[in-house]
Amino acid sequence: MEALTGRKMVNEIAGAYEVHPHQVATWKREGQDGLKGVFEHKRGQRRVEDETDLDALYSQIGRLQVQVE
Repeated sequence: MEALTGRKMVNEIAGAYEVHPHQVATWKREGQDGLKGVFEHKRGQRRVEDETDLDALYSQIGRLQVQVE
């Protein structure tokens, strides 16, 4: 996290945690690449498949409620 925020130099972080500076740089690069994937998914309307799944679940809930009663 310290490497990603950029508040400290890679050498400072490596010295504090007793790891090689190259390892810190590698972790920083992997972290940045991984964060890109978090924001790739689009938000918005649901797919039609999701709505049909919801309809099936609601009908099953209805049947189960009738059985309980």
